[in-house]
Amino acid sequence: MARVLRANMTTLKTDDALSVLVGDAEAVIRKGLVTGPFDIIFADPPYARRGGPDWPGRIMACLADAGVVAQDGVLVMEQGAEEDVPSDARWRLIDDRKYGDARLRFFVPDAGQQVAGAP
Repeated sequence: MARVLRANMTTLKTDDALSVLVGDAEAVIRKGLVTGPFDIIFADPPYARRGGPDWPGRIMACLADAGVVAQDGVLVMEQGAEEDVPSDARWRLIDDRKYGDARLRFFVPDAGQQVAGAP
């Protein structure tokens, strides 16, 4: 996914305005290696078989706690098609799309909940 994103950035001449970070999101955020807020965050697998069944909830909590998603930003989470919808009161599911064995779920910060770093 990162390679495609970088190629699209080059095509659109947005290399200077956008960045793609690759790594364990939870570790990168908890170590303070990134600051936000970001407009879009893509959370790609490890799926349940490698990250444990609670990885989506951990990522959502980590992102909300760190305040790295803009108040009007979007979290796009890829999961296995049969994985449950993760739950965190600070996020609201706005779209859910299934593609074969994969599923993309789109979340936004819930305006009624406090997210770290939000005004």
